[in-house]
Amino acid sequence: TQRQSVWENLYALFFYQKWRKITWKKLIRIGEYRMNKAVDAIGRLENLANRSSYEYTQEQVDAMFQALEGRVVEVKARFMPKKAAESKTFSFGITE
Repeated sequence: TQRQSVWENLYALFFYQKWRKITWKKLIRIGEYRMNKAVDAIGRLENLANRSSYEYTQEQVDAMFQALEGRVVEVKARFMPKKAAESKTFSFGITE
């Protein structure tokens, strides 16, 4: 019946909103933990800059940061909205 479908829709909406709130809180909790670990790990790379303890070339430094920056770009791309798939059929775009 229509009355039943309204209640089913409200029920589904309520649990969807509750689920979104839970997943948002989970993102904050896990995201903060992982970001802090990543920032700390990147900070420890600074220790390698000590020339009295380590010997390195500029090419090695460039390769290290190129790898790091490349990975950041890859991960950041995963957070971007996906583009709508382009249609592979021809159309003049005229509708009647």
